[in-house]
Amino acid sequence: MTNQYRLTSLSNNATQQLTNDSTVCHPILLSQGATSLNGLCDDTPSARAVAGTILSVHVLLVIVSLTGLYYKLKKLSAINDEKKVNYLSVARNPALITLTLLVGLFLNAVMNGRVLIGRKIELDEFPEGVSTVGSDISNISHASSSGGGGVTSDILLLDSPRQQQHVWMELNSSNNHNIQTSSNVTNSAIHNSPNLAHSTLDSSTTVTIAESVQQQQQQYRIGRMESSFERFEKEKLLKWYKLLISSKFVILSYCAVLILHSTIFLICGIVDYFNWQYYLDHPDEKRSSILFVVNSFLFSPSGCGNSTGNLLVFVSNIVVYGPSAVIFIIWSLLTRKKDIWRVRLEVVLISVNWVFALITYALPSFIQIIDILVDYYVPWISFIFIACIIDCFVACTLPVFFYQKITPSSLHERKINKQEYGNDIQKCLRDPKWNSLFLQFTQSSFAPENVMCWNSIQRFKTVPEKTRKDLLRVIADTYLREGAPLELNVARKVFNNFEEIFNLLKEEGEATTMTCNRRERETGKTMEFLTPRRRSMKITMSIPHDILDKVEKICEMNMMDNFDQFYVIHYKALTLELGIS
Repeated sequence: MTNQYRLTSLSNNATQQLTNDSTVCHPILLSQGATSLNGLCDDTPSARAVAGTILSVHVLLVIVSLTGLYYKLKKLSAINDEKKVNYLSVARNPALITLTLLVGLFLNAVMNGRVLIGRKIELDEFPEGVSTVGSDISNISHASSSGGGGVTSDILLLDSPRQQQHVWMELNSSNNHNIQTSSNVTNSAIHNSPNLAHSTLDSSTTVTIAESVQQQQQQYRIGRMESSFERFEKEKLLKWYKLLISSKFVILSYCAVLILHSTIFLICGIVDYFNWQYYLDHPDEKRSSILFVVNSFLFSPSGCGNSTGNLLVFVSNIVVYGPSAVIFIIWSLLTRKKDIWRVRLEVVLISVNWVFALITYALPSFIQIIDILVDYYVPWISFIFIACIIDCFVACTLPVFFYQKITPSSLHERKINKQEYGNDIQKCLRDPKWNSLFLQFTQSSFAPENVMCWNSIQRFKTVPEKTRKDLLRVIADTYLREGAPLELNVARKVFNNFEEIFNLLKEEGEATTMTCNRRERETGKTMEFLTPRRRSMKITMSIPHDILDKVEKICEMNMMDNFDQFYVIHYKALTLELGIS
């Protein structure tokens, strides 16, 4: 109690100001009846009007954006008959959009709420520490997350090196799709397989190409031991890739930033608090730190003004996060992919917006007249909130409403003309020239797996029976298996998790293994040294050529959104050459 009384009395004595202090209130404000108490002047009606207007606009923007996002997700989910919607359909990750909007609004509400309630509040009337701790934490978290919301979305849209590898494999194989020999088709299947990629043909052997291919297929079916890297890739690396592009990663990133900065802030406050206690017990010694205790955030008796403490918070965030933001911005601008979803435009607009806002806020803050006069007519930190509103509009509202429009009429037409719409996609895909162009377009849209799978299914229907088994396994491991490198976005419950396909592959593998084991017991040889002569070991298991028809249809459905964008760009040539209108 004694220390608390001494702390209160000492703070009041140290911060007691004259009611007509011209270093706090400009003479113009004093002449209008304003008073200077607790290091602050009275807010004018114009300051409250500006703060209320900015906060109202921000609230309205958040409500409109979240409503539009919910509407689009609901409609797209109804079209695709799925509970989960491909994030590319809304141009950005919904979790990223939602958190960017809410964090920015929280910062605006806390900081502008001070002006609306009244910045000049006595310490014993309202615990200033409560509101300012919240404002500082939200200030730091938003400066590090919302300001770079567009940059974060750019990074999440980047595809993995594994996907790039498969994309270029598919591009190379699509250029040679006119070659009809079964041996070349088999080689293409081998090169597309993650497991067969490690098997090589020995050019010095006298065995024919066909026999060499059969020998490699035999080794694959028998099931050789996977390398440690392959196991790591299947079990952990692919899961890590999926985590990086998931909503879970976005939420964890925001929480990590908030917890980190809150911890740093509280640690500094606790250290300075005990330093203040030490000063109370040793009044003759000089204070070594007053960063968070006097005239700042935790126990500030001088209110919440446009102080140096606020400025230091923003400068600290720029110093820490600025270099990282610059690196990611340059990375996104130098990427060679087409700007299908206007990512580069978003990065440029957001960067210019925040650079202008920070310069406008920081540099004039060193001028005294801004603190003692202008700030009480127009809160100077309003430039930061205006930049926050622009950031939310560019990174959230534009992708929701303008990058891809979903109207009731277009939904109705798509449902009625669904069969005709699918025929248009098939016309495009069956033409070699437009197939290649559409594949490159979907690669730029970070969704090439549907076109690649569709092309693989067409090859599957034309290859011989002996090659069809291995190509089916390649397609299953690359596109259908859960956690596959290019896993399709499908409702697995509807397709029963492709059990028919995987059961067929499992039965074929077990039958081959049993025959090979019997052959090994009879000859006394290990499978590693088996000769290519396998006719006596051949398992006659018929694989229907239409087993992947349902997968083909779902690929065409998944392509609809990308085909809309593709048609807008090439509609003249598509109408002239293919008759697609």
